[in-house]
Amino acid sequence: MDVPGIVEEALDGEEVAASVDLGGDDALFVTPTRTLIYRSEGLLSDESVESYSHEAESLSLSHGRRKTRITLDHPIDGVEEFTLPSGAADEAIPSILAGILGMNDVLEDGESVVDSYLFSELTLVIADNRLVKHVGETVWDLDFEEYPFADVTGVYAEKGSVATQLVIEIDGRAERIKTPSDRSREVREELEGAIRRYHGLAADADLNDALAPAEPGDTASDDVSEESDDGSGGGMDFGEGVDPLSAGDTTQDGRNPDPADLDGPGTNTNDTTDRTGTDAVPTEDSVGAADAGASSQQSSAGGAAPQSRSSNDAAAASDEVTQESGATDQAQPSATNESNDGRANRTASGSDPSTQQRSDDPDPTSPAADPPDGPAAGDAKAVDTEAASDRTDELAEEVEELRVAVQKQNKLLTRQHKTIQKLVEELRRGR
Repeated sequence: MDVPGIVEEALDGEEVAASVDLGGDDALFVTPTRTLIYRSEGLLSDESVESYSHEAESLSLSHGRRKTRITLDHPIDGVEEFTLPSGAADEAIPSILAGILGMNDVLEDGESVVDSYLFSELTLVIADNRLVKHVGETVWDLDFEEYPFADVTGVYAEKGSVATQLVIEIDGRAERIKTPSDRSREVREELEGAIRRYHGLAADADLNDALAPAEPGDTASDDVSEESDDGSGGGMDFGEGVDPLSAGDTTQDGRNPDPADLDGPGTNTNDTTDRTGTDAVPTEDSVGAADAGASSQQSSAGGAAPQSRSSNDAAAASDEVTQESGATDQAQPSATNESNDGRANRTASGSDPSTQQRSDDPDPTSPAADPPDGPAAGDAKAVDTEAASDRTDELAEEVEELRVAVQKQNKLLTRQHKTIQKLVEELRRGR
């Protein structure tokens, strides 16, 4: 992460041990002696840097839904507080703890914090050379316990239904630390890894065997085993020629039984063959097959009858259609004759349909029969066209003005929206 110029001036030559992004352009920088919080320029504040010393006697946390408040209690300067986003605070706590433990001479020079765990009122800090434990409402204060890795002789866990106890043996004395069951494996693996790195042990080496102290009797037992291997010791010699005990023959008269004698009186394979021969009794499967054949014959016979009835009905319907068509053919000649008779009667009466005037034709002398075209009608059409054209031009001008106004409003709304978003973001960061 790039260090801003104003932060470079505040560092005054100190080295940045860790940095955490706080969102936007804001950032947190941790040095061995201080915690620096950089705030970029925003709507509510100018660019600034806040510094908090690690010479604190206690460190407390207050978790919120979005923010975490960190409180440092200094012996001289009093109490200092600052807020961080909850996610950033979880990432920054190990580095801040390392600085505070270093300033209070809990950690050695150059020793760093591997990881830290906060379990309700229990705080575990795994460093390069030791394990630091603190119990209480505060994350850390002067009432703490530490277990140097040089004195550890064993590490194992005692599982429970709700919590698991992490057992650390210090010079043969067991120290129990109760951790949640879902995180106990993580804590144990991290602690064992730090202890292996401290003692220079391989990853596949048994940790407890390597850390176990040597017992005083181990050297004497090794000497006795070497003397026994050389054959010069006072071990017992059973001599040679001793044969192992044998169970002998387990059969009567020293003979193995005939396999034919082992078969019982009822094991005759010929009887089984005879029973499965030609005198076999009909089984349920064969009876079921016969019943299925009979039912299929009945179904085929039943299906033929409906088919024959359907053919008879179709024939009867065909006969009815034929009769109706015949009656229609007979009626057509009679209708033709009636039309011819009517035509003859009209001719005899002397009336010609072509000369008769229909009742629905309009009267040629009526005013409605005049054609609509004329000078007055043409002038009216021209006036209407000009009025419609003028109205269209006015509407087009109004629409254009509205379009320009809407575009300006959209630009203003976009700028206001960006400003509001930036303001909300700054308020969330604790500006």
